[in-house]
Amino acid sequence: MLYNVNNSFISNIITNNEYLYSINLRGDNDTVSGIIEFSKSNMGNIYITGNYNTIENILIKYNNQGGFYINDNYEISDNDTIQGVFIVDNLYGVFGAFINDSSINSVAVINDSSGTFSENGVGFVIGGNHNILENLTAKDNGYGMSLGGIDNILTDSIIENNSHYGLILSHSQGDLIYNNIFNNTNNLDIILS
Repeated sequence: MLYNVNNSFISNIITNNEYLYSINLRGDNDTVSGIIEFSKSNMGNIYITGNYNTIENILIKYNNQGGFYINDNYEISDNDTIQGVFIVDNLYGVFGAFINDSSINSVAVINDSSGTFSENGVGFVIGGNHNILENLTAKDNGYGMSLGGIDNILTDSIIENNSHYGLILSHSQGDLIYNNIFNNTNNLDIILS
């Protein structure tokens, strides 16, 4: 657990974690990079509650709940950078309910059809404002992406073969969605506020 600022957690392998989260970032300006995670942690592998954090070059497989969480406790995380993350066979890939002014780039969430959570799992849940979501892949999940909040940008991404919906816009406003590939049974669901 990293509580202070300016910490680095680089090039580690984590297995068989029984705690809620394998890595819990509660400070600012932390970097987590080069992690290979094959854990069965109860909630997820990386939990972020601080600001200005960098998460990069991570492989996360086989968890009970999620690849990683960004403030699911009504706290807001700002100005984070998440890139080069590959998440396989989790209930949630990236759960960013309260993330603002952040960049999520080159992240793939794939749950193959034999995966434990492939029927109802969600690739991305993004519920903040002013985020740039670029070069994402949500494939073979129950739901590809749920996007809420204000003025988010989704571009150059592939959302395909998700069994329920590709993209759900939930109480979102002013989002810019362009240059993406959608190939799902139901590509779009809009939930009005």
